[in-house]
Amino acid sequence: MRNNRKANVFSALIVIALVAIFAYGSVQMIAKRHTLGMQIGEKQFQVFDAYNKGESALLFVDLAAKESIKETSTQLAGLLKSSCGGYFGEADYDSKCGEKTRTCFPSETEVKNRFIDEFRKRLDTYVSLFNSENPATPLTPPSAIEVFTEGKTGVAGAANDAETVNVNLPGMAYSAKTSFRQETDVESVRESSALVRVMKKVFENKISDEQEIRKLMLAEGFEEAQIESVDVASTQDNKCVKSLDNNACSNGQSEKESTYYDKYAVSIKAKSREKMPAYSEAEGQELSSIEYPFSVSWVEEDRTETEC
Repeated sequence: MRNNRKANVFSALIVIALVAIFAYGSVQMIAKRHTLGMQIGEKQFQVFDAYNKGESALLFVDLAAKESIKETSTQLAGLLKSSCGGYFGEADYDSKCGEKTRTCFPSETEVKNRFIDEFRKRLDTYVSLFNSENPATPLTPPSAIEVFTEGKTGVAGAANDAETVNVNLPGMAYSAKTSFRQETDVESVRESSALVRVMKKVFENKISDEQEIRKLMLAEGFEEAQIESVDVASTQDNKCVKSLDNNACSNGQSEKESTYYDKYAVSIKAKSREKMPAYSEAEGQELSSIEYPFSVSWVEEDRTETEC
């Protein structure tokens, strides 16, 4: 009986010990599983967070490029002022009546370059604003920008390896190139280049007939409905006088040479074939055409007279 009692006590102790060991092991396994699950969840959250922030930044680049195209298109005509001080070709007389003929008609390539320069300024403004408000996800816009004009005016930015959006989180980094391609239905580059060619022909051939100028515009692909106005203004018998260094007058004074000339100024105003939303913060605005106001002037010498 005594031996059986000892055996029963020993057996009970073994059972209790096994239960305790099993319970402890279960608790430890649950704890480890819980810890591991939290780590996996946190890692997944970091991945999605980095991806979302990166994609949001890339979406911002696309939208900023789209707005920059619209803004640049509406301002392109004003950007084509020449380095000569006015629109394209001019001919003026200085204080000594020496004629200055200045021709500064930009080529289509130069028109594209001016578009790109203005587009880049506007895009950089948007990006700078974004970076100031989102220092954790800095953007570097593409430096290689190209304009294409096949039916529409569009801009493509090809980013290199250093032109990216970077998202840096604890234990996680995300990087993507900031390339983009955006376009607008308005053919601002093509239409502006066509009007430059028209005004160059007007200047070089001294065309002062309104109907002839309209024909030139139609030949460049403009429709009659796009031509809002063609104005030709002229002033006759303008006079400038300068002294000649010859002492040829009877009183020993130098002769004076008077040059009479006619001055012509041609101004045209056209509008884009396609319409686009006006650049404004107001919602619900109607579509409007882009205005192209161009002008050119020249002088034609009439006669020269010499007198004392």
